[in-house]
Amino acid sequence: MSKERQYPTSVRLVDNLQFQFGASLKPAAESSWEAFVDKAKKFFVLNVKGFDAEKLTACTLLFEGKKEEMEAQHRRVIEISKKYKGMVGGSENGMRGYLLTFQIAYVRDLAC
Repeated sequence: MSKERQYPTSVRLVDNLQFQFGASLKPAAESSWEAFVDKAKKFFVLNVKGFDAEKLTACTLLFEGKKEEMEAQHRRVIEISKKYKGMVGGSENGMRGYLLTFQIAYVRDLAC
């Protein structure tokens, strides 16, 4: 993103261990339909897109500013992501990932 001079307000990287930890904190599905959708999403990411569950990482981005500028920057970051075979996880997962980075710091502090 720095090569393209695209600078979101916040960029947070989550390695595979943190990603797995965050997935374990996700609340259980409230309905059988929600459980089915979650399994379908996991199947798509691992089997269709070909991501390796043991190497999967995530990056959450926060955009702030004027709506038009923010949307243009978001589109450009998506283009960059696709260039490197990344995928967009959606705003709900982005928010969960963003909050996870705070939780990880607190858990780390308690463990030390």
